[in-house]
Parts: sequence; structure tokens; C-alpha cells
Amino acid sequence: MSIDRYPRDRYITLCKALQAELLLGRKMLKIKLQEQSALKSNDVLQIQELVLLTKDISNMQTDAAVHRIRCAQRMALSLGHPESATSLKTLAGHLIPGDERQLLQIRDEILTLDDKLHRIGLTNRSLLESALDYIRFSLQAIADVALRPAKYGFNPNIQNTPTFYIDQKC
Repeated sequence: MSIDRYPRDRYITLCKALQAELLLGRKMLKIKLQEQSALKSNDVLQIQELVLLTKDISNMQTDAAVHRIRCAQRMALSLGHPESATSLKTLAGHLIPGDERQLLQIRDEILTLDDKLHRIGLTNRSLLESALDYIRFSLQAIADVALRPAKYGFNPNIQNTPTFYIDQKC
């Protein structure tokens, strides 16, 4: 492709879209790390706040992804490829060497960040599952104790089973 027809403006727009996604990913990583700390310290209020932030950033990431896909499609078309050829690796192969290197570097940063987010998500999931297991165990232990018959003053002729209530606000 000649330099005269090189889609530099499309390339810059695509890089800006990728940088925006990278920035959102870093924000999400920070929130997920804070969430992990809150899970470990059992800070329910902070967890609730972080879940709301996570939803907001997730919505922004969805919008950014749509924008990035549009930018990549325009870039592919301007390079003379079909709209479906929008993978960054494919596009990078048709750029001048400096731009190719930069695009692949941003791609690698995004993939690395995605891997970190995935690992932290698995850890957070494990922490949540452990907490739920502990809650189930605790409730079962409370139920077992509450339903156990008294050892003294027990009348075997009484057929009433003991009843107890757990306050759901706890």
C-alpha cells in the first residue's frame, strides 16, 4: 500500500479506542483487587459499592468494545479487506512496521490484562464460595442445636417438635 493511501487517521482512531479499552480494563482490575481485599476482610458495605462500580465499568467496556469493533471494521475496509477481517493481528500485518509494532503491543497489554482479570475473578469466586460454604455450615449447626431435644426435664410423651426462627436481617 502506498503511503498516500495509508489510513493513518483510521489507525489513530483504532489505537485510541484500544487505549480506552485498556484504561477501562485497568480500572476494572483495580476494583477487582479492592473487591478481593474486601472479601478477605468481610467488608460487606465495600463489596456492595464495588459491585455497583463493576457494573458501571462493565457497561462502559461493552460500549468501548462496540466502538473498537467499528473502528477495526473501518480500518479493514480502508486497507482493502472485508469487514470480517478485524482481528488486531490480521490488521497489524498490513500496517507499516512502526504502527504494526505499536498495535501488537497494545493488543498484548490487553491480553495480559484480561488474563490477570480472569485469575483474580477465579480467586474472588473461590473466596465467595468459601464464604457461602461457611454460612451453610453455620446455619446447619444452628439448626442442629435448635432442634436437638433437651437432655434434662425431657418428657418423651410430648410429640411437639421444637421451632425456631432465624431473623433474616442478620
